[in-house]
Amino acid sequence: MTPTAAVTALGEIPEPDRVLREAARVPAPGGRLVIGEFFDRHWIPFGRLHRLADAASLHLTEHRGPSPAYLARFRPCRADAPGHQSERLAHSDRDTNDGEA
Repeated sequence: MTPTAAVTALGEIPEPDRVLREAARVPAPGGRLVIGEFFDRHWIPFGRLHRLADAASLHLTEHRGPSPAYLARFRPCRADAPGHQSERLAHSDRDTNDGEA
């Protein structure tokens, strides 16, 4: 199944939270969404993306690369799935290296 992807685009959008909420509805059952960011002036740090994705009911399934250049794969959360809000990812991993003060 081909993922829905956005690479270096989310930071260019005025309301990334709204886009992620809509993107959570797009994948077919079993589908996934991949977000890629590479440091530029509109870059979204991984920590911020992860918080936005959690709020949009997207479950992080994989993260590769350091915060300035990463790929993150998400699946829409299922309310009945234990740990669906990315609880398996340690809090320190989520909030480190996000470039925010």
